[in-house]
Amino acid sequence: MARSVRDSKIDSRTARLKLTHRVNPYWASLGPGQALGYYRPRGKASGTWIARYLDPDSRKEARQKLATADDYAEADGTLVLTFDQAQKAARTWFDHAREAATGEKVHRGPFTVADAMSVYLDHMDSEGKASAGDARRRTELHILPNLGSVEVVKLTRLRLEKWRDGLAASPRLAKQSKRPAPKRPRKPRIEEKPAPKPPKTGEEKRAFA
Repeated sequence: MARSVRDSKIDSRTARLKLTHRVNPYWASLGPGQALGYYRPRGKASGTWIARYLDPDSRKEARQKLATADDYAEADGTLVLTFDQAQKAARTWFDHAREAATGEKVHRGPFTVADAMSVYLDHMDSEGKASAGDARRRTELHILPNLGSVEVVKLTRLRLEKWRDGLAASPRLAKQSKRPAPKRPRKPRIEEKPAPKPPKTGEEKRAFA
């Protein structure tokens, strides 16, 4: 989590109310290309928090109004924000602004082994690696069931060794042949002939004799 910054001009209600109105907001840098601004209106109205993002490649700038500053009203965490709350809201918006500028999705939340393997396998697919399919099957079979939900930062050497030893001790899976199973030959069908009728006439009796 990013550390909260301090700025003596806008980080407190007392300091902000001493500022004079101007068209351009008062900016506090939150990182490269990222800033939180405070717009001071005329009179005794509350100011406004504004986020600004500058894409390092295209150099295009984007701005977003976040909420009202707690100059006169108590912060509620949504419509009225303190300086620290405005920073958190700005950092959340920065991720969306970066996605819009680059087209790349920003990962949010804990980064697990499953997330890491997904990125790795997608990279193999994009590179056209012939072994990508086999790597994906092995990942689903051997890695994800035991390690998929583990956060990468919590992946210790002891845990990896335990997983490796368990994998080595598990029974080896028989390889499935890609050839179709041979078909059993069909037994020839024997047709049963009806029993001959007993002779009735003298001529038929002489033919059977």
